[in-house]
Amino acid sequence: MFQRQAHKKALSSCVVDEASDVARHFSKDQLRHLFNLKTDIASDTHDSLKCSRCVNGIEYREPQEYADTNSDLSEWYHVQKDVRKVPDKVLKRIFECGVITFVFHQKSHDVKSEIMKEEDVKSEIVKEEDEIKENDLLNEEGES
Repeated sequence: MFQRQAHKKALSSCVVDEASDVARHFSKDQLRHLFNLKTDIASDTHDSLKCSRCVNGIEYREPQEYADTNSDLSEWYHVQKDVRKVPDKVLKRIFECGVITFVFHQKSHDVKSEIMKEEDVKSEIVKEEDEIKENDLLNEEGES
């Protein structure tokens, strides 16, 4: 469904803006295959964008500063490998579990999410490990 909406938006922009990047327009064959599931790639949606900002699953250029949720999907943040770039904690945990393989995200208001620094990630992991150890100790004491 998401790809279908992306294709609709791109097609409507073709009519409005003939000067746009022709490489991103979709052929009839591509439109016919909107509901095929490709499991051999991280994101069929991302591949269909022909993204020039990502190389081998790493986003090398961030979206334009003015980009927001109304921007074309090619101007959203793309995350395939670096989980630290996922700003939402719940989505980050799901991504870490391997349930999803790709994340598109964009700011929806003026507050920008900061990418977690490596030290912050390590600190968060240590806290979680400490909580697990504490719970294990409490469970052992409760069993005694």
